[in-house]
Amino acid sequence: MKHVLVVDDSATARALVERSLTKAGYRVSTAEDGEVALRRVAELEPDLVLLDVAMPVLDGWETLDRIRNTTRVPVIMLSAHDSEAERVRGLLGGADDYVAKPASGLELAARIAAVLRRPPRRLCTTQVYDDGVVRLDASNAAVTVRGTPVQLTPLELRLLDTLTSNAGAVISARELVKRVWEHPLPNPGERARLYVGYLRAKIERDPASPELVVNVYGRGYRYVDGGKADAA
Repeated sequence: MKHVLVVDDSATARALVERSLTKAGYRVSTAEDGEVALRRVAELEPDLVLLDVAMPVLDGWETLDRIRNTTRVPVIMLSAHDSEAERVRGLLGGADDYVAKPASGLELAARIAAVLRRPPRRLCTTQVYDDGVVRLDASNAAVTVRGTPVQLTPLELRLLDTLTSNAGAVISARELVKRVWEHPLPNPGERARLYVGYLRAKIERDPASPELVVNVYGRGYRYVDGGKADAA
């Protein structure tokens, strides 16, 4: 029996969703705000989190960000706002799906089943990458740059892994976004530029003059082997 954590500040909404999902064959736990949700994710290790956006104390966006810094548990966002910008924000933030309120119990159960059928999110494809400058240890989600530990988010780790796994090759913005987010997104050039910028800020000596993740004009990005970059 799969275990779903339902996070919503409305006791009525929690009770309705819990009843629907229990009938659908899920084991359900609940949390009334983001802080409680984070504790229960760590304690209960649910198979999926159903996360409301509009909550006091810690809203759904901040809760999602903190969840993604510690675990790859699937997350479905729930929100009364169904704009494209909101859906994109959720997917870019690491959500696995985004459902507009009000949603029927049947739809929620179907969405949860669809997400749980997907292969587990992979943090990285390589076990250990080490070029003498950048070292990425996938099993421990650890990165060092020139011997100094660097804290990356899970998304930044997948981005670095994708680049280092293809060191020397050019990857287009569209392909980079597809591999890192595991599905195509609108405006891939803008997305890639934004998140490559975040990564550079953490691994480059001078993010304004990158040596490791370089632009290839009109084609995309290339990761330059760190030892070669330092020797240049």
